[in-house]
Amino acid sequence: MTEQFSDQHPFSRTQIEEGAALVADETKRKRWWSGVTMGYRRLAQRQYMANQLAYVAIVSTVFVAEFFEQDVSRLWLHVWLSIAIAMFVLRLATYRKIFGAAPAQIARSWTFRSMPAAMVVTAAAFWGVSTFLFIGPALHLSALLMIVGYLALSIPMVGMFPSVPIPSSLYLATLWGTVFVRLLQLPSVPLFMVGLLAILVATTLWAGVFVPILQVRAHLDRSDKVDLLVAQLQDANRSLEAMQNELMGTNRKRLTFFAAASHDFRQRLHAMKLMTDTTATGLQGDDAVRQPIRRLSAEVENLERYMSDVLDFARIEALDEKPQVRIVDLQRLFHALDLQFEGAAQQQGVAIKIRETHVVLETDSAMLQRVLENLLSNALKFRATRVLVAARRAPGEVVIEVWDNGAGIEEEYRAKIFEAFHQDLRVEPNGRRGVGIGLAVVRRFVDSLGYRVTVASNPGRGSVFRVHVPDSVVLSAI
Repeated sequence: MTEQFSDQHPFSRTQIEEGAALVADETKRKRWWSGVTMGYRRLAQRQYMANQLAYVAIVSTVFVAEFFEQDVSRLWLHVWLSIAIAMFVLRLATYRKIFGAAPAQIARSWTFRSMPAAMVVTAAAFWGVSTFLFIGPALHLSALLMIVGYLALSIPMVGMFPSVPIPSSLYLATLWGTVFVRLLQLPSVPLFMVGLLAILVATTLWAGVFVPILQVRAHLDRSDKVDLLVAQLQDANRSLEAMQNELMGTNRKRLTFFAAASHDFRQRLHAMKLMTDTTATGLQGDDAVRQPIRRLSAEVENLERYMSDVLDFARIEALDEKPQVRIVDLQRLFHALDLQFEGAAQQQGVAIKIRETHVVLETDSAMLQRVLENLLSNALKFRATRVLVAARRAPGEVVIEVWDNGAGIEEEYRAKIFEAFHQDLRVEPNGRRGVGIGLAVVRRFVDSLGYRVTVASNPGRGSVFRVHVPDSVVLSAI
């Protein structure tokens, strides 16, 4: 058994595509008899159910009213009821036959397209006979119920007009035509009353057809094409998601391998740094040899920091990692920074001051610590002698600041310093240039956390980098 296209399409995708192709090439003459697309079919199904409910209601109420009024003989009344039940069963069987057929079957077969017209002819004949049977010289309750019931039958038939224009038109014309013919035959009903009723009914049916119904015909004609296009888009999205998941899996495997290899590499770099430091300490009084070894130790340390920055940047770009949020005491991060940079600051003759803070955040501790490490490392690079790290309260946010009195940043470079691999044209005190990764990592982590980072600088006097943390993640800022 073939898989159905969707919950609203009980046929396979191939059957829907075949029907849509046939409808695209068929003449308007066929569409006036019956629409084939699933949009037309769904509309016809709903209106058919409403019509059947109205049918049951009018037959039941008219039978009960006439049973007590006895304007029609009991024999004819029971014959009429039997015919009504038989027609109800016949229409139900025809309904199942039509809506059980695939769209392409209906599009190819005039037999299927003529079935709605056959249903209309039998229904119109039945109601024509009923009109002359129950609407007599005196308008009794059963006659009034009959006219009201015709209105109830007409509403779903008007709604069915886009699906079966000619059959529904024939049904309405026959239904009301017999009513007006019968009313004209009754001497108790003035001619002008019949005319007013005819105008009222015609206006109501016209408004029901041309105002709300005909506006949707173009959409119903294209309903299968639209559904198929949506299905194609969904298929494309699923393919893209599968490709994306495959790519993400590949990237994760590569980064896992790269991270493991880099961990071993950094351990060896750390061992090299210890060896060079030990060697430089043991060479007392021999500056000619000790100075290059110290330079080598600094290079190893920079290489280790560069590897960490590159790994962080690659992980963010490739995996778009989400922050692992937990409660973080900012003072603990400040304390860790103080211990981490104490040795480097002493070697460079830089005084680092970290102000005590009582700020508590809901954030990713590792990401925020990496941001502060890179900002502090950046402050130590360019001839700074004093660095201040602090947090302060501001309207709607907490601002974490890293101040330095270094060389500062020219205005023309401020917009570019957060770009990956942007290198400052100036050199550090030891003659090296930055590699342009640290501040790019800062921007990526800050964006992931939903914060902002800004910079203000006075060339020759220093800079201040600010991380703006919104109040929504601040638990305490006393």
